[in-house]
Amino acid sequence: MSSFDLYIPEYRKQLEKGTVKVAYQGLMKYFDSLRMHLKSSQPGYFISDIHYGLMDYTYLYFFPKELQRQKLKVVILFSHDTFKFELLLAGYNREAQAKYWKQFKEKGFTKYQLSDNADEMDRFLSWTIIDNADFSDLEALTAQISKFTMEFIEEVERFLSKHK
Repeated sequence: MSSFDLYIPEYRKQLEKGTVKVAYQGLMKYFDSLRMHLKSSQPGYFISDIHYGLMDYTYLYFFPKELQRQKLKVVILFSHDTFKFELLLAGYNREAQAKYWKQFKEKGFTKYQLSDNADEMDRFLSWTIIDNADFSDLEALTAQISKFTMEFIEEVERFLSKHK
């Protein structure tokens, strides 16, 4: 018997109750509405499809034109384990990631959390914007995420233009 097979009875039981399924579907619908909000409020930016993950993370990529030109992307990530929303800055590839990690490190950027090394796959800069997300007021949650996302982008762009 495979190791995950031991968890299947509990998984089935939880799905039969229906609450996990309803909550997960609600989260995914919310993420879709967040994506549509960002797309309509920032028409010049490219926004990826939603990456649903494996009930660990759900995220989408947000590509502001100036950052995209520099081979950088912003990730809006929701952690199912911690109920946190995070903003991540990542390179399109390892080369871009290493280049910008080094620049942020050498110039002493401290506004957001810089990764310990450039080899972290998903980011080199992060900011937890919402700790223990409350989904009871989705409009307020969307407004918060949008506000923090634009603040993050502006701060990163300001730093990059100052340290060319």
